[in-house]
Amino acid sequence: MSYLKFENKGQSPSGKIERWSVENSGAVLGWIEWHSQWRRYWFCPLNGTGLDTARLDEISAFLKAAMAGHQSVLNAQKILKNKS
Repeated sequence: MSYLKFENKGQSPSGKIERWSVENSGAVLGWIEWHSQWRRYWFCPLNGTGLDTARLDEISAFLKAAMAGHQSVLNAQKILKNKS
């Protein structure tokens, strides 16, 4: 059973990455955003956010899926570029 809601808040101004809010019962717990120095998505909790292991597992699974999606887009762009 999932307790968290991941709501897509659209693409960055560059159009390259997505941003999501992480919510529980309508309250925003934090954001999932791209961290350019780490070259991956990360979870940025709001001050005072407390999470148990089940919620952390949900966030971890979402981050892995976001990275897999990001990587597949990059791979597709490379293939298209090589065909030109």
